[in-house]
Amino acid sequence: MISPKTSKRSSGVSDTPVFLYGTDKELSLTDPGVLGTLLGSAAGLTSLALIGLGLGALLRSVPGGITAFIGGVTVLPEVLRMFPYDVMDSASKYFPGRAAEGLMTLHDSSDYAATGPALLALTLWTAAILGAAGLLLKRRDV
Repeated sequence: MISPKTSKRSSGVSDTPVFLYGTDKELSLTDPGVLGTLLGSAAGLTSLALIGLGLGALLRSVPGGITAFIGGVTVLPEVLRMFPYDVMDSASKYFPGRAAEGLMTLHDSSDYAATGPALLALTLWTAAILGAAGLLLKRRDV
């Protein structure tokens, strides 16, 4: 079994696994923002999976659900960013894929929404799509 390198720190934390040991990108779970980014990544991917589930249930079609997911998560925000209006660029930050990317970045960037608004936007997208899917499934299939 291969074990990650560990480091001893003067702050009293010892034997903490260090990733990319010996490089300028060396990180530890105790470094500022790393644990939050890790949890944000898990929340973002879970939300995207639930959005995919909701779209599949809404459309009752596997190809339609995949197309809607890819189009809504990756293509549409990038198309909106091509328009020369600041409003479009700002709005694209809150689409599911871009909001999830914002949760997965360690350092703040103007390309993505901040962590709190990104998490809120992703939660609202997930709740809206799953809510609509639940209502339609109950109405159509029961």
